[in-house]
Amino acid sequence: MANKNVVSHMKEITRSQQEIEHKLQRVEELRKRLRARTELTADESDKLEAELEDVKKGILDNEAKLKSYYGENRKSFMFAVMLMFFSFLFYGLYLMVYGHGR
Repeated sequence: MANKNVVSHMKEITRSQQEIEHKLQRVEELRKRLRARTELTADESDKLEAELEDVKKGILDNEAKLKSYYGENRKSFMFAVMLMFFSFLFYGLYLMVYGHGR
């Protein structure tokens, strides 16, 4: 019985990429607001800078997750390639031993 909590690596990769994209947009918004400091008080500016640092940290975390997901996806792909290779190898050996037609 399959575990319903298991999500494919591609879905996790896509989700992480979307989160990174969303956070990068948020970084741009925060940078624009910080450039217009004349409208902000010192307290608001400090809050925005703290939020900017939090968002940047979130981006780095998601990039680390994404790297991990790529590694797991690579392992799955290599397993599939090896399975195909050995299948063709054994089929070729079978044909060499028993011939093409009987």
